[in-house]
Amino acid sequence: MVADDLAGASKQAQRSSARARRRARRGGSGRRLFAFDRRLGVRLVAGADEAGRGSLAGPLVAAGVLFDYDALTTRDLRALAALNDSKQHTEQAREELFPRVLL
Repeated sequence: MVADDLAGASKQAQRSSARARRRARRGGSGRRLFAFDRRLGVRLVAGADEAGRGSLAGPLVAAGVLFDYDALTTRDLRALAALNDSKQHTEQAREELFPRVLL
């Protein structure tokens, strides 16, 4: 009985740890993408995202953005580091990122 409880607690800790690692990777994915693009040595970087069920299942909205690294300040880059798949953000987080993307 005690061994089962310990095994269950161990499995729960592993799931929580894996969940925390995934959350941490998602949280910094924008930062990693910007760093990767910057290492390429290019000035302009494009990004795109879509939202919806797809053209066969319902409405679909797609958007693209072009970032000019020479025009971005350090403050802008920090704010934009949270960029990720829009479906992984809350509505409030998307609203906060919206003006930064429109720089």
